[in-house]
Amino acid sequence: MVEKGIFAGGRTTMYATVQPCYAQARRFDWLDAARCLLACARRGRQEEPMDFIRNVEKLAAKSARIAWPLVKLYNAKFERPSPKPDWAPAPLLKRRERSFPQLGWPRTTDSLCPRCVKETRTAILDGKRSFGELIVGKPGEIKADIVEENGQIVMKKTCEIGRAHV
Repeated sequence: MVEKGIFAGGRTTMYATVQPCYAQARRFDWLDAARCLLACARRGRQEEPMDFIRNVEKLAAKSARIAWPLVKLYNAKFERPSPKPDWAPAPLLKRRERSFPQLGWPRTTDSLCPRCVKETRTAILDGKRSFGELIVGKPGEIKADIVEENGQIVMKKTCEIGRAHV
């Protein structure tokens, strides 16, 4: 049976009491727990199942804490390139490369002028403008401010042509 001892120096000191592997009570760490498991297995002794499982879990947790920095280092050194789907003009951004929108208000965002969008759509359908302008020119895209007025959230935007929208 393992009992927890005094919490000192940011670490719980553990003491072994009356275990087949430990004849005397003494301080041990996780490496000693692993040695105990191996010694008991070699001698054919069996501990209580819960003690054995607990020691295996502690050993696994300690191993993971040691291995994780090595895995991160390996991933940083041998990083795979980002995938590039056929439909995308460039490889996809990794999570750390993405930008995230500002939350709350007031803030500035991108919006569309409803009148300009309708005019552009009509011109494309009539054949007066090219479909490629939607990709290159971004017609109808304007900056908008999201603000709070009189307890309501309002989007204010002004088109380059001079049309104001609220």
